[in-house]
Amino acid sequence: MHPFARPILVDVDTQHDFMRPTGALYVPGAEALEPTLARLVAACHAAGVPHLATLDTHTPDDPEFAAFGFPPHCVAGTPGWAKVAATAAGPGMQVFEKAAFDAFTNPRFAPAVAGLAPSCAIVVGVATDYCVKAAVLGLRQMGVEVRLVADAIAPVAADTGAAALAEMLAAGAELVSADAVLAGLAAGRKVA
Repeated sequence: MHPFARPILVDVDTQHDFMRPTGALYVPGAEALEPTLARLVAACHAAGVPHLATLDTHTPDDPEFAAFGFPPHCVAGTPGWAKVAATAAGPGMQVFEKAAFDAFTNPRFAPAVAGLAPSCAIVVGVATDYCVKAAVLGLRQMGVEVRLVADAIAPVAADTGAAALAEMLAAGAELVSADAVLAGLAAGRKVA
């Protein structure tokens, strides 16, 4: 079976507090990803690709803020918690709230992935060096092939982003471009 015969889209934390310069925990340059994200999400939805979206979700006094030195961010129900328009909705989108870096801390996430039995996961979002890395490594531990979209992710810092990329690639993830993913979806073939 070709990897793009039955892919899933894993959209990590594409929320206002991370994606906007005015966001509480802005990832530098993240807003520039939005046109690419919009193209990828639209193509995946048009092709019937399941869309699994994570939402960083906190209470106003979440201990994570003090533990990591983060300002309050992605507090449930606030404008910063909402997804950006490029990834906000779609047919069959499943949303997984999490209060930690790792999507797999939501007990519904791993069973949802397993139940879809994907040929590969197309991974996009922020931040490369935190939540994206955790999602990719968890998917690889499940044995899922990962296509990490280079022009649809952004790190908090260049050095930690580079280290995270190296770790994900060492775990077997493949770094691809959005154009390669779009071509792969159109052809139903492996993207290299």
